[in-house]
Amino acid sequence: MSDRWINAAMIDCVRIVERYDYYRRLIPQLADWGYNTLFWHFTDDQGCSLRLRRRSELSSRYALTRDQMTRLIDLAARHGIQVVPEVEALGHTLYITHLKKYRHLFEGSATHFNALCPSHPESLEVLADVLAETAEVFPAPYLHVGLDEVQFGDCPRCRRRGLPEWRLFADHVLAIHRIVTGLGKRMILWGDHLVKDARIARRVPRDCMVAHWDYFVDHPIEADNRTLTDLGFQVLGCPATGRVFTTTMPDESNLANLRDFARVGHAHRARGVIGMVNTVWCPERQLGGSTHWGLALGAALFEDSKADESKAAARFVRNRYGLARPASAAQAIRRLHAAAPGLLRLRKALVEHPREHQHVITPHDVADAAARRKAIAAARQRLDAARPQVTANKGEFRMWLLAADLLDEQLGRFQTWQDTALLDRLRLEAVARGDTVQAKLIARDTAAVLRDAARAARRSAVRAERDWKRTRHADDPRRFGRDGYVVQKTALPGLLDRTAATLERLARRARQIAPTGRGRLGLPETLVTLDERPSA
Repeated sequence: MSDRWINAAMIDCVRIVERYDYYRRLIPQLADWGYNTLFWHFTDDQGCSLRLRRRSELSSRYALTRDQMTRLIDLAARHGIQVVPEVEALGHTLYITHLKKYRHLFEGSATHFNALCPSHPESLEVLADVLAETAEVFPAPYLHVGLDEVQFGDCPRCRRRGLPEWRLFADHVLAIHRIVTGLGKRMILWGDHLVKDARIARRVPRDCMVAHWDYFVDHPIEADNRTLTDLGFQVLGCPATGRVFTTTMPDESNLANLRDFARVGHAHRARGVIGMVNTVWCPERQLGGSTHWGLALGAALFEDSKADESKAAARFVRNRYGLARPASAAQAIRRLHAAAPGLLRLRKALVEHPREHQHVITPHDVADAAARRKAIAAARQRLDAARPQVTANKGEFRMWLLAADLLDEQLGRFQTWQDTALLDRLRLEAVARGDTVQAKLIARDTAAVLRDAARAARRSAVRAERDWKRTRHADDPRRFGRDGYVVQKTALPGLLDRTAATLERLARRARQIAPTGRGRLGLPETLVTLDERPSA
């Protein structure tokens, strides 16, 4: 792998497990886009999606059998793709510690970062079994062991060792390295803790490959990359087509992240960058297939950081959807990504618990949402015009139309909340001055605004669930359950379901208020401001 430029994708097949046929169809497509390596992330806080023979209790619902995994590995090999496993070997290990028999190994937070206790000998015993079986199933000479985003060191056993946290971490890295090399594999690990603390980095063996990830375009990607290569590591640049803040579909920040890493990676090939990995995280938050343009674009940029994106998009649309004249639809898909908001912006309007909502909607937010809706509507119109000519993957092409509709509805909530908050303030002012007639009229208007918004939100939730069933397990409880992550903790159907329910509750409350004009709607005064201020 280190003798050639690595053009890789990484898929998260544990936060949700797609239907087996999805992976079978995806692998040839990855090869067609230009990938030669596939990282397979199959353990995380949400479970283990490979049925293990040793430690079989770790395997979770819909886990692939060893035979199924072997068939996918063989399929990939026939298409020139090497499959490299990724096993979480310190943090992201609730797949182990959520079980009663391993609960004593838990450290950290059940709702944020966590870890196996690095000071308990049983932690290494469990990991050794998991890593050994992984090495049996995956013939690749590499084994990615995670080691990112950890929180530990507070348990009595760790404190008794009297070592600083960085040393506990470094010692654990060395222990995992001994296991991996003993299995005849070369170790890959995430680079976030190495970048943060040079003391850790200096103790990591230089035969380890470092996967440098950073998903924010304003972060010092190039400087951090140089830090790792200057330390003597071979480095894989790892941007993200999908991340924890990617909801409904990837947005422009995801694509900008691909461009930044491709530029830095190619500029630093002589210094030790040996390839790129396009990561796709938290697919439960995105419509099925919505990451495919990001995957296709990433492969093109990883091969040539100055690749013509309009040509790449036309090629993607022609080959994926069978459009003989792909230019208009290709441009529409690119514009849809440019207009799509990430969760960091949308969470202001996706209100689940109004009184606990921490985000203020400003006039700037409302204006930004309106501009995005206009761009999305134009993109949707082009896609709809192209739909009759689509001859392949028709369900996936319809997904882009659905994405446009869902984003339009979600962005429309900015105006809904502004209208609702302003009307409710006017109603309370009317009550205060004794104008009951005006208060009743305003209450009816408020109820109408909320009723219409609630109906639209409910339609979005229903359509998102229907799309889930197109490519995913229809009975997967994670479509509505919490996905165990730190921001807006739910998959897309559940997120839309919960926030639609909020609008429905408020609409009922507004109707109850309407006959008298009196009562509290239940919105915090901080939800909307008339003052202009920068948006987060």
